[in-house]
Amino acid sequence: MIRGTLALVSILLLAARDEVAVERLKEAPPVELAEPLRKELAGEGIRVSKGGKPRMDFWFRTSTPIGAPRKEAGVQYGVLKSGGLIGAMRLHAGISDFRAQKLAAGVYTLRYDVQPDDGDHLGLTETRDYLLLVAAADDVKPDALAEEDLHQASAKLNNRKHPGVLALTSPKGATFPGVVVDAAKTRKAVLEVEVPVSTGALLRLAIVIEGKGVE
Repeated sequence: MIRGTLALVSILLLAARDEVAVERLKEAPPVELAEPLRKELAGEGIRVSKGGKPRMDFWFRTSTPIGAPRKEAGVQYGVLKSGGLIGAMRLHAGISDFRAQKLAAGVYTLRYDVQPDDGDHLGLTETRDYLLLVAAADDVKPDALAEEDLHQASAKLNNRKHPGVLALTSPKGATFPGVVVDAAKTRKAVLEVEVPVSTGALLRLAIVIEGKGVE
């Protein structure tokens, strides 16, 4: 009986340690961000915690520019502008991105991009939509960045060929903001949010915050 009780307690402790939660964060965007970018972001953020400890905070634009949808296979968020600023993220501790590259604690901007439709990227996700991370010190203007400039700035995070990335996927939950936990290897935890866009509507984004692409 004691052994069974201890086993149950261990299971509950492990579950609590791995529990992912989301909450509204009544805090202005980090001062590490350039002032022109901070002015574009909402005055409050969203906090993701794991095991009761803050893991990452997000701030999104008060109005994200959109355009005519891109009509390409595998592109779900094609109304977003390539290289466009979507928001910012603060990591409380290091994590691995969707390519299993290490990302240190700190503040980053998030910009939209579409992965190339070539053999180097096939099968990583069900969509080709990504958010590329750029260190706050290297991103000072809210204007959209040219693709090459964005890739170079993001790749500086690891001094590698590939940028730092968070994958985007299809929203599946009913609560925004919310976290959907999936057993799939490629998307263990997905943050789902609604961001205001330039038409006055809300766009639902699903950001893979824990998971790894299958290559």
